[in-house]
Amino acid sequence: MYSTRSVWTAALLSVSQLVSAQTIKVDGQEIAADNSTVAPAAEVANVAVASTSAGLNDQEKVQLTDAVLANLTTLELSNISLFGFDDATSVNKRSLFGRCKTYPGDILYPNSLIWGVFDLLLGGALTKTIPEASVCYDDFGNYDEAKCAFLTTNWVNGSYYHTEDPTAINAVLFEGLNCMPPTLNVGETSCKVGGLPSHVVEATTVAHVQLAINFARNLNLRLVVKNTGHDFGAKSTGAGSLSIWTHNFNEIKFFESYKQDSYSGPAFKLGAGVRAFEVYEAANKNGVTAIGGEGQTVGVMGGYVQGGGHSPLSGLYGMAADNVLSFEVVTADGRFVTASESENTDLFWAIRGGGGSTYGVVTSAVVKAYPKMKVSTATFAFSTGDNVTTDQFWTALRLYFDGFIEYAVDNANYGYFRIQNLGTSFAFDMGPWWAPNMTEAELRNLTAPLLAKWAEIGLNVEPVYTEYENFYDAWSVSFPLEPWGSNAIRQASRLFPKANWEDETKLKATFDAIKSVVEDGGYIVAFNIFAAPEGYPDNAVNSAWRETVMHCITAALWDPTADESVIKNASDTLTFDWMQRFRDVSPGAGAYMSESDYIEPDFTQAFWGTKYDKALELKKRFDPNDVFYAQNGVGSENWEMSEMIMGNLPSQNSKFFTNQPSSIMASIAASLAAALPKPKYTGEDEEVPARAQQRGPRIIGAGQLDETQIVLKRSGPPPYGQRAGWRPRGPEDFGDGGAFPEIPVAQYPQDMGKKGASASNALAIQVDAEGKLDYGAIARQGHSEDRIVHTSFKDLIPLRQRADAGEIDLSRPSEEEVAATAEKTKNALAALVSGAVAAQKPKNVNVGNRKDPTFVRYTPANQMGDNSKKQDRIMKIVERQRDPMEPPKFKHKKIPRGPPSPPPPVLRSPPRKLTAKDQEDWRIPPPVSNWKNPKGFTVPLDKRLAADGRGLQDVAINDKFAQFSEALYVADRHAREEVRQRAAMQQRLAEKEKAQKEENLRMLAQKAREERAGAGRRDSRSRSRSRSYSGSDSEDSDGSEDSEVRERERARKERMREEERKLRQSRMGAERRVQVMAREQNRDISEKIALGLAKPTQSKETMYDSRLFNQTSGFDSGFNEDNPYDKPLFAAQEVINNIYRPRANMDDEEDEAAGDKEMAKIQKSSRFGEALGRGTFKGTEDVEEREGPVQFEKDAGDPFNVDKFLSEVEQSSSSKRGYGLNDEESRQSKRARVEEDED
Repeated sequence: MYSTRSVWTAALLSVSQLVSAQTIKVDGQEIAADNSTVAPAAEVANVAVASTSAGLNDQEKVQLTDAVLANLTTLELSNISLFGFDDATSVNKRSLFGRCKTYPGDILYPNSLIWGVFDLLLGGALTKTIPEASVCYDDFGNYDEAKCAFLTTNWVNGSYYHTEDPTAINAVLFEGLNCMPPTLNVGETSCKVGGLPSHVVEATTVAHVQLAINFARNLNLRLVVKNTGHDFGAKSTGAGSLSIWTHNFNEIKFFESYKQDSYSGPAFKLGAGVRAFEVYEAANKNGVTAIGGEGQTVGVMGGYVQGGGHSPLSGLYGMAADNVLSFEVVTADGRFVTASESENTDLFWAIRGGGGSTYGVVTSAVVKAYPKMKVSTATFAFSTGDNVTTDQFWTALRLYFDGFIEYAVDNANYGYFRIQNLGTSFAFDMGPWWAPNMTEAELRNLTAPLLAKWAEIGLNVEPVYTEYENFYDAWSVSFPLEPWGSNAIRQASRLFPKANWEDETKLKATFDAIKSVVEDGGYIVAFNIFAAPEGYPDNAVNSAWRETVMHCITAALWDPTADESVIKNASDTLTFDWMQRFRDVSPGAGAYMSESDYIEPDFTQAFWGTKYDKALELKKRFDPNDVFYAQNGVGSENWEMSEMIMGNLPSQNSKFFTNQPSSIMASIAASLAAALPKPKYTGEDEEVPARAQQRGPRIIGAGQLDETQIVLKRSGPPPYGQRAGWRPRGPEDFGDGGAFPEIPVAQYPQDMGKKGASASNALAIQVDAEGKLDYGAIARQGHSEDRIVHTSFKDLIPLRQRADAGEIDLSRPSEEEVAATAEKTKNALAALVSGAVAAQKPKNVNVGNRKDPTFVRYTPANQMGDNSKKQDRIMKIVERQRDPMEPPKFKHKKIPRGPPSPPPPVLRSPPRKLTAKDQEDWRIPPPVSNWKNPKGFTVPLDKRLAADGRGLQDVAINDKFAQFSEALYVADRHAREEVRQRAAMQQRLAEKEKAQKEENLRMLAQKAREERAGAGRRDSRSRSRSRSYSGSDSEDSDGSEDSEVRERERARKERMREEERKLRQSRMGAERRVQVMAREQNRDISEKIALGLAKPTQSKETMYDSRLFNQTSGFDSGFNEDNPYDKPLFAAQEVINNIYRPRANMDDEEDEAAGDKEMAKIQKSSRFGEALGRGTFKGTEDVEEREGPVQFEKDAGDPFNVDKFLSEVEQSSSSKRGYGLNDEESRQSKRARVEEDED
């Protein structure tokens, strides 16, 4: 018998290639397979293959064919078999996977190399899933605060945004809420892929869809199909799955006159990704009307049509599925087919109402179009409150319910209304009452009786009536954008039949059920609709739709921050309480699968009714291996989820497995049983003597022992499996010295203490799948792991006794059975031997394609003079075996290239020669010193050497350069000291000026107070002191007063300017304030002094211009560049104008003639002759004395008047006024001044 290890080895042989490198063979050599060597697996199919007059869309002409696969097989592309169409090989391969789909982390899940070749064949259409809300987290490395804010703001009303994402779905609750904006999912701190697919094929051609289906089928991957993601049941997502995104199949074609089968008229061919608003816009543009739902962004040809699809026009034209003329679809075997009334009719029947993601992937469909029509609408609302009582509210609703048959059945109207429990009141709103092909007057006449009845009970309602010229205008106004998925709501639906309105008792029970649900907190969204016009076709649409007059959706809501127990209670109430009330009053009815309960009880009857048996039969025919799976879809009852949320909701963030009785071991055992013969007893069929039967102990079968029989008492340890609770009492209880795992005492392993023992034979405790101790390891000790261990009493019963009991058959086989068994055994052994021989052959010799020998029969011809008779001869021709060491016989050659294309012509004027005048005008002054970079900073010698890479070489500097560097250092120190002294002087001057200003302001304020108090005269000391401070002794009193007024006015304006500046700073925005502060902080002291922004400081740190000294600034100063003079000397435009332009350009007020004259003068002059070596610059003859070899240029201009200030201080050292530099004033002079002030 085969062991478990042997079985697994055999099972994995066929998938061992999944870990090899991806290569192809060209001219006998293996080369890497990439986008430069392998083209996408597709070809443009012949348009003539289309069986409909609509033809194929451009995206549908690119297909995967057998010829493409054969070409890739010829190139020996690695793992190409994974992408082949369905055949026996793929069926055998899938039998190895067992009950579960293959998920990430499984041994058979494709690795990165397999995904790489898949993407290669797709032409780059494969992407790994990144949730759209990942921009709000750091988990995927794409955090973006602005995008997160936009997504959060537009999450609920952003279906246009969501439908452009390849994985976004409406039913976020069932994929696990793994990645939502933080404010919408309180407590979430991370983003995970969760229940979303792991990889997405962004399909743009039929070949993409075919490759994805073949890949998923051959590797047993879970496959999902997503269009726009609006489905309430999360059919378009699943953890670890491969998703096909059909949103990019968005081509629209209009046929004014279309003929197919029994239809003749206008029609549209719509791609699978076309949304409702796009269909309506195209229909309005072409002057017709098309069928679709009220949702703006719903993909029409996806789950909407395939699930049936109700519409505002259902009263006139039935369900959306009734209006489909043909489908282009890729089935589960990977083939691209057309389904219509005349071709693949069963598939056409199933897709129209059987549900999306079930029978295939639809790429396009041809649908009917209808003439342009008028539409009238009415909207109104009322609620309980001051003027409406609760009884009036429910009475009014009952009166409206009474007319459902008249409105929907007789007049094809479509009522879209909501009933809400607002806690303290009830509300009803009609939005809208939709009347297709009716005028406003006709709609008023239809609603007049209802309004009159409402007026009789005291409810006065004034509807807003509107008449539209076409369907599109009415639809765009009446149906706003629907909200996107929320994590705080779950819905269910029920179809109420017309029979409930034809019986007063049933109608009352129906209305009471709806009323009770609303009173208990339910939210009702309902449609008064009838979708059974005359002549509707037979398809898989639920039969309950043909009898329905109200489609009712009920929702349970909860707080997003509620506990799981609260959410579970609300969810259970919806399914098992509220919806059960609806089911009780509508037995045998159903529900709309696209807007249904996620855990609808008996969903097969609710969604398809009596049509489910046929739908399931076709599912098994078109998809026998369950390649397609959809939650609550046809055939989904055979699969279960491994994880639940909120107690009983299957989570898409989990594995799912089939509940059918199958396993991997059973499938492998079945395949081995077919290849190997069954063991048979081939001995003589003779009677066994009676004495032989009585010899030895009697073997008793299980269950044959009774109380009258004697049970012998055993000595020694109990047998394996019966030692629980037994304790050894002596050495003999240990038997042969083996270990007993279940006995909690010190034990000794076998062979302990023997010489030469290198390792212990102690066994670790092993358990089986049920957690029980496995004693098989003890029996296998010292034997092969493949040793068979008998663990049951039945295994120990001899075969003869089991044959007597009738359990097995040991009769002698017939000669035919013996011959057949021998032949099977021979073939099985031959297969094993050939496999072993093939494994030993060299891998670089293509032995598999060796041709069989050929035999040629010929008769030698008689040569001249040879009269002997020649006999026929047979010649055997065999292919010469290739020597594996033989060098290749071909030579790589370069592919000849054609002549290059001529360069494009250059469209520009021909060059002209430069004249002497042009050369003179463009002559540039010589550069500045090489020891400064373009920014004017001095570059130290060591930094220059390090910047140009000389430090990497052995460079020696002579003494002269060392002396020169030292001289630069000394000059720099002197300059720093000079700047420090000037800074100190400037600080003192600023302090003195500030103190003088404050004193002047104080005196001016004092004088103003005296003048207001009537002080008409001043004493001589006060006037002299005032004159001494003002510095004007020679002016008379009138002039003194005028100067004081002017001084006071100047001080006031200066103070006002200071306050205005502070006010402007306080009103600045944060960004502007930071810019101003940064600009002021980065200014050097020289700039601050020039702008009047310098302020005295208490710091003793020396302040100097950083641009003068830059020895330690590093390589970012610019001197590490190859050319430090990459900018002109005067780069600023203003400077250029001042230097190279006549004064006429600077001052427009001067005479134009004078400007022209000066321009002519400048042009004739040789401006830079002296600078170019023909002379020297003016002023170079005045050379100052040098204090050392190198020093910085001294500022002789005295811009801060420091020299003047020092001279004044020296001259007035004995004066009473000081600037803080002369502190030798005597005490007597100070005391005298104080006394004068007191007088």
